[in-house]
Amino acid sequence: MSILVCHHITPRWIWGINSLTPGQLRNFLATAVEQGIHFVTLSQYIAKLDEPAQKRVALTFDDGYSDIETIALSICREFGVVATVFVLPLYAGKYNSWDVNWFGQKIRHLDWPQIGKLVDAGWEIGSHGLSHRDLSRLPETDCAEELRVSRQLIYERSGNWPAAIAYPFGNVSRKTVQLATDIGYRAGVVSSNKFDGFFSKMTLSRIGVYRFDTRRLFVQKCLGKNKQIVHYLQRGIDFCSNGTVVVKQLIPTQWDRIRASRE
Repeated sequence: MSILVCHHITPRWIWGINSLTPGQLRNFLATAVEQGIHFVTLSQYIAKLDEPAQKRVALTFDDGYSDIETIALSICREFGVVATVFVLPLYAGKYNSWDVNWFGQKIRHLDWPQIGKLVDAGWEIGSHGLSHRDLSRLPETDCAEELRVSRQLIYERSGNWPAAIAYPFGNVSRKTVQLATDIGYRAGVVSSNKFDGFFSKMTLSRIGVYRFDTRRLFVQKCLGKNKQIVHYLQRGIDFCSNGTVVVKQLIPTQWDRIRASRE
């Protein structure tokens, strides 16, 4: 089975391929559920990793955009689906200034009351770092701070310690994995299979769900079919997404400004 990752769920046009319309999400879930696929949180998925393969899929959402609560939650409820959302505590209730935001398109993140509604609905909250910086490129102290502070804030505001980390941009290193483990994370997800260091629950690969996907392709992704084709497609998308890393390295993040003001 698979771990899937979505981003925006919105009826309006967003530059890029990461957004799905509400109709797309509804159609995807309806088709998958009709074929006996069962969607669970990441922790529920990991708890049964050693059991015989079943039609069990972990549905995840990265970045923690507000449309997850305002749109995706009600659609998922229609089909009895729960999911895991990886949030950015520093940007709770704020716009995604961490991103390049081509053509001035900005998207609002979940605020803490919205995150609470997801928790009440049985969804899992994970960490996506503090400010969406590429952890694999940070000095060890900065990387540890991103991992530790984000985990602490999620606990303080939601009442639950996040069990998992979705490494921003899907990038990870042995150092990052060790730090995340030491800080208390029990699972981690990467993009595709790009981390070749070793396999563990701290480097689980995911498959992206995109605007160009069809119902058939979505089901194939759920069932882990055509893995090689999907893998190389995901690698190409991951390569393009790293362009954001390069651009944003030239622009101070909100967390950079906060840390500078303390010094």
